[in-house]
Amino acid sequence: MQDGKRMVSLLLEGMDMKGTNQLWNPWSLYVDDDQTIYVADHSNQRIVEWKPGATNGTVVASVNEAHQLNGPIDVIIDKESDSLIISDYRNKRVVRWPRHNGTRGEVIISNISSFGLTMDDNGFLYVVHDEKYEVRRYKIGDTQETVVAGDNGQGNRLDQLSGPRYVSVDRDHLVYVSDYKNHRVMRWEEGTKQGIVVASGQGIGNRLGS
Repeated sequence: MQDGKRMVSLLLEGMDMKGTNQLWNPWSLYVDDDQTIYVADHSNQRIVEWKPGATNGTVVASVNEAHQLNGPIDVIIDKESDSLIISDYRNKRVVRWPRHNGTRGEVIISNISSFGLTMDDNGFLYVVHDEKYEVRRYKIGDTQETVVAGDNGQGNRLDQLSGPRYVSVDRDHLVYVSDYKNHRVMRWEEGTKQGIVVASGQGIGNRLGS
């Protein structure tokens, strides 16, 4: 809890929020096996690494002259290549950035309004496509894609999403999607045409049950 309080205080310090002990509108984080935290520092256009107990972070991916981030919104680690996978939201792309001593990223998916990211145990990358209201699955290095959730436009039916944000995949390769504007969490089995509501589904509110 003390670490959480420290992070909140760092968020509130200062006005420009650009110091290595500050964040500005962090959207998401990834915690590695050694408890290192990687933060998508959205409004600072950077990814910041925080070691356990550190009072300052280290910028590991950021803006430079030719290879800049613009509103990064999610970050995960591809352990096979020891690299960061970043949802570069305003640039409409997903980039891979060397985890150590990287000065530039490599575009691996372009022309996509990417939001949340995750990877499964087979190395497939899952990307939330915000503007298409769907989740896509990719094999890094292959241009082929598979829609695994959504693909029926915006709506509140069980085969639709509205404002999908983040995605998670379990060991059985079930896909979980935070369906933001529908105020629910959906689960999709591989090969199915519609999902199942696993949390909420009763509209906006603060009740714990029916």
